[in-house]
Amino acid sequence: MDETAGPRAVMEAYASALRAGDAGLAAGLYAANGLLTSADERLSGRSGITGWHEDLLARGAVEARPSGQGNDTGRLEVSSPVGRFVVELALDASGRIGTARWLTDAEADRYQGEPLSPDDPERSSSASRSARRRR
Repeated sequence: MDETAGPRAVMEAYASALRAGDAGLAAGLYAANGLLTSADERLSGRSGITGWHEDLLARGAVEARPSGQGNDTGRLEVSSPVGRFVVELALDASGRIGTARWLTDAEADRYQGEPLSPDDPERSSSASRSARRRR
């Protein structure tokens, strides 16, 4: 990946690799020690990330499209046979994907830091959440 490539180019290349079913190309956009997290996995390094993409893409066609970007971040919307995801990308200094967080729709929609389960003892009260939103 060209070090001058910005988040938009990286997002487009990643989305294109996913749509093409090319796990090697998708993983090649990651930094050598890149990190991929999903609901049930945390993988570091291209070989593990390549295997994760191979598993995903072996299940069927994937649709992916860029949906937002910042200075060194990007966001994709992905539909696959295993579900819909929002993928948050953070680029490293070389312009490669340093971290990719594959979030389910529920994870992407929830308030940052709020536990998913209403039974979770760490869950904050609704008054506390409202106060945080007003800040």
